[in-house]
Amino acid sequence: GEGGERPELGRGGVAGVALEYLALAEAHPPEEFSVVRGHVMWMLGRSGKGHRCTFDHLGPYTAPQLRMALCEASSVRELEAIVRATLGAADFFTC
Repeated sequence: GEGGERPELGRGGVAGVALEYLALAEAHPPEEFSVVRGHVMWMLGRSGKGHRCTFDHLGPYTAPQLRMALCEASSVRELEAIVRATLGAADFFTC
């Protein structure tokens, strides 16, 4: 949609898109890893900044825990593990 709106994919759809994106990011890494992290945050429904940051999809995390896990992730594999834990994506393909 326009203005950065997220399409309604449902949890499984978001998981599939996020994991496919991470597979592409692994194969074709951008110059800055923060680009990948930012896109994953957006896919998980991030809104707000700093301590006011919330997510549409939390899984086993609280919003501050998920934000911290994402910010501390330093590889596509770590982001993949967070996406799988958050979206229950155990049945989806691996990067």
